[in-house]
Amino acid sequence: MYHHLGSVERSTFAEMVDASTRIDLAPGPGASRITPIGSRWGGFASVVAVYPSAQLVAHKDAPIAGFRYHIPLDLNDGCWVFHEGTWQQLEVGHLYLMNPAQTHGAVNWGPTRRLHLILDRTTAWPSIV
Repeated sequence: MYHHLGSVERSTFAEMVDASTRIDLAPGPGASRITPIGSRWGGFASVVAVYPSAQLVAHKDAPIAGFRYHIPLDLNDGCWVFHEGTWQQLEVGHLYLMNPAQTHGAVNWGPTRRLHLILDRTTAWPSIV
C-alpha cells in the first residue's frame, strides 16, 4: 500500500512540477517513460510518465537503502496504482511512501498523461509535509 504522508509544501511542489517540464517525456515502449533528473530534494529523483491506455506492468524493483516517495504531479480519474494487492488512487501534490521491493504497478485508463515524481532518499523526509 502507498502510505499517505500529507501534502507537499507548495513551493517545493512548484519546483517539482517545473523540473518535470524541462525534460523529455515522449512516450517510450509501452507508452510510458521513466526519466532520471538527478540529485534533488535530498535524494535521487525521476519523473515517470504513463500515457492514456497504458500501464506499468506489476513488478518488483531492487531493494533500496532508504525510502521511496511518490509525488503525483498530474493525474486524471483513470489513474490507479497497485501495491501488494491494494489498488489506490493518489492525489496530486501529496506525498506517498512505498516499498519498491514489493510488487507494484500502475495503469492509466484516463484521457491524459499521468505524471509522478519518484524520490529515493536514504533518510526520511518529514519536512516536506
